[in-house]
Amino acid sequence: MGTLEIIGIILIIAGIILVSVEMYIPGIGVPGITGAVCLIAGVFMTAKDVTQGILLVIIIMCILLAVFSVMYIFIFKARMNSPIVLDSTISSKAGYLGEDDLKYLLGKEGVAVTDLRPSGKGNFEGIEFDVSSAGNYIQKGTKIVICSIRDSRLTVKAISMEAENESDDSGR
Repeated sequence: MGTLEIIGIILIIAGIILVSVEMYIPGIGVPGITGAVCLIAGVFMTAKDVTQGILLVIIIMCILLAVFSVMYIFIFKARMNSPIVLDSTISSKAGYLGEDDLKYLLGKEGVAVTDLRPSGKGNFEGIEFDVSSAGNYIQKGTKIVICSIRDSRLTVKAISMEAENESDDSGR
């Protein structure tokens, strides 16, 4: 066995290791490309003829299939921590609010804590929420009302003085 064949075998082993690493890392990156180059160079350096090259490629593919199968079992079946799989859940117990959790706010009146250009903060019953105006600029301190809730976004509009006076007159 000559030096060229030994270097070819080392390149094939390095290529298999690098392609295996690429199976664990998402996307096409440096390990995958380098591994493919090592495998191709290793096959050319080791094979004496085309038939032997084809046989080497088939053996390499079987080894990579076995490595992929083992990695699949460990990552997906055994539920090992994977860098590409989100394992946390979003729930109201963890402090996340969904659209259904915010329905009770519809029609609530509050005060703009910041200028709404068109986004900012509003205070409703002592709790600050991120809100968006219905397109208009609303100054800080203006009374606002929640007019819609969509995709967990609170849309508000300013309460005009005339509407406020009408509601006071109707209550008398």
